[in-house]
Amino acid sequence: MSEITAIGHSMGAATIFSYVNQFGCSKLKRIVSVDMTPYMRNTVWEGGIGQGKWTDEDFMQDLDRIFDDIDNANWHISKELMNPALAKTPDAFVGFMQATFGIGCNPLTMAAFWYSLFRTDQRPVMDKITVPFLYIMPECPLYSMVTANYIKEHVKGGFELDNQFPGTTHTILMESPHAVAESIKRFMLKYK
Repeated sequence: MSEITAIGHSMGAATIFSYVNQFGCSKLKRIVSVDMTPYMRNTVWEGGIGQGKWTDEDFMQDLDRIFDDIDNANWHISKELMNPALAKTPDAFVGFMQATFGIGCNPLTMAAFWYSLFRTDQRPVMDKITVPFLYIMPECPLYSMVTANYIKEHVKGGFELDNQFPGTTHTILMESPHAVAESIKRFMLKYK
């Protein structure tokens, strides 16, 4: 078996799911997913984005925002979904924050990513995962336990949940990088 550990957060995890769907797990030794779901839409289940509460209409409004004003779109998605504490940002700093969140984002690329994540149902892929799977969940996750439980019930190589990251949100990799790295290290050592 290969020594590759696939580690993905958000779109990175979606990429891993796509890879497994196409090629299986023969080249992988372990998978780590950080606060990601195999299906973002909440129309047919409650394991989607916004802890099961983000509607299709919310997605369409996000796409409108992306095309209208990428800075505002990224700011809106970040404060409404990824890190609710951002909603408390003083008004004097909001313009700066919006500009910061839009740096380097191309509206067409962002819209394509958002739409792709919205439309792609990777739930069937979970049955194809035959290597150990670590799911890292922040204290205030973007996805609920419905997601973690679904993955746990479907992967075939074993499942571990680490949700011991106090004060963290979907931006856990910035908020608690050392604790996340230690969790991944423990997981990798366990499944040498």
